[in-house]
Amino acid sequence: MKKVYFILFIYLFIGNSILLSQNLTQIVKKISDINELQYNEKQFGEIYENWANFEELKKIANTDKFIELIENKNPIVKAYASFGLVDNNYSNIPSIYRKFIENDSIVETADGSCTAGPAKISHELYFYYLRKLKDEEICCDTVLFQIDSLTIYNKSLENFNIYDGNGFIISKVLTNRVFPNTFNKRIAYLAFEKNNDYAIDYLSNWHKAEFKKELIEVFLKKFKKLDYESNEFFDFFEITEQLLKFSNKDINNEIVEILKKNENWVKDKRQFINLFNKYGIYDFGF
Repeated sequence: MKKVYFILFIYLFIGNSILLSQNLTQIVKKISDINELQYNEKQFGEIYENWANFEELKKIANTDKFIELIENKNPIVKAYASFGLVDNNYSNIPSIYRKFIENDSIVETADGSCTAGPAKISHELYFYYLRKLKDEEICCDTVLFQIDSLTIYNKSLENFNIYDGNGFIISKVLTNRVFPNTFNKRIAYLAFEKNNDYAIDYLSNWHKAEFKKELIEVFLKKFKKLDYESNEFFDFFEITEQLLKFSNKDINNEIVEILKKNENWVKDKRQFINLFNKYGIYDFGF
């Protein structure tokens, strides 16, 4: 009798495994057919279908299956598989992130907001993991540190453009934490060779003394190129303050001379006077 029960159990186990495998294959096909990376925000009162497919996938796929799906030829399936690994607290998310950035794919995303559109699956994995952390965890999470380190040193992300995803992800990385000093050389390369504004601001905030000469040069160059009419007041004002922070009399005099030659800023004169006063400068002749 025990033998009969054992055989019955084996048949039921095999049958259930086959059924789960068939269901998983069907869900993966649905995800591939929709071919859009959708999130759980509601639009017009309905949850996105592919997010619902992902939720169903999580019910039957274990960590090993998600690792297998990372190799799927469809990038949407790959992205959702990486999300599943995050949700399963998979310890080696950085290896998946590295795999993505080394052979990235651009997919269409949808979340009911105006920010949806084409995106790299590496970026989507990065922000999916980041959203899982509490604010107080971001600075000290070891997995995120590894992901941030990969981002800092990845050559495909070093060409800075504030309007694309590369610029956005670098901005997040450089505001997540203060990196060890061993990262300074790489961040300086991004700042001064690749003209990455976020890297420049990072060095100005945390390593102003070490990179004083380079920072003064780059801020002065930016200041001289700014057209007050075509640039927002905030950009002009911010660079002025960055230069005043160096407490250098020659630089301060140069700023004043440039301002004297540009009448467009006069309408905001009071704000600039207050800014100079903030840094102990009261006699500037305008």
